[in-house]
Amino acid sequence: MASAAVASFQARPCAAFTARRSNSGRRVRRAAALVHAAVKTAGTATSGLEIGGKRPTSPKAWELISTTLKKNGVAFIGLDQAEAAARKGTPIVDVRPDDQYNTGRLPGAVNCQFYQPITGWGPAKIARRVGFTLFGVPGTEANPDFIEQVSAAVPKKSGGMILVCNIGGTLEPTGPSEFGRQSRSLTAAYELVQAGFSNIKVLEGGYNAWARDEREVEMVQ
Repeated sequence: MASAAVASFQARPCAAFTARRSNSGRRVRRAAALVHAAVKTAGTATSGLEIGGKRPTSPKAWELISTTLKKNGVAFIGLDQAEAAARKGTPIVDVRPDDQYNTGRLPGAVNCQFYQPITGWGPAKIARRVGFTLFGVPGTEANPDFIEQVSAAVPKKSGGMILVCNIGGTLEPTGPSEFGRQSRSLTAAYELVQAGFSNIKVLEGGYNAWARDEREVEMVQ
């Protein structure tokens, strides 16, 4: 009898432990499934911007952006030429997020951020935040006031503008893409062309090239 009691006593804790382990395993699997779903949703959740009905970073969207910019004469401008144009009064529009703009920018550049920090807490925006967090970068979405802000800073009859992002990009075939390398400036240029702006130049190499060349920069004091 004693042996049976001991066996019974030992069986009950083992069953409880097994149940706890099973519940814990289910919680882990459920959490993993939620994270997977969030990442998947963040990859497809709208950023507030579509190009030809596609995500702006999709190959089809980039093909449309590149061909449209070439057709409309959007071109690159070198560092020396950009500096000279700025001295003559050509507006410089920095499309980077304001935190990057505040830590260093071309002299006289005005900030019209193309993407801004995510606002609101709808399901798609929460998923987008989670996705960005998992990759260790700040979450952003399209700035709905971008065109309005550029219009206020650069009247359409001003004779054009120079767009600045971090890298500049290219419309020439490079690596895996015959349409070049996408950048924030080039995507912004596409949206501006669609809104009726013309004579748009993009700073070759972007702000990174400007800074590497040790040219004058401004920043928030």
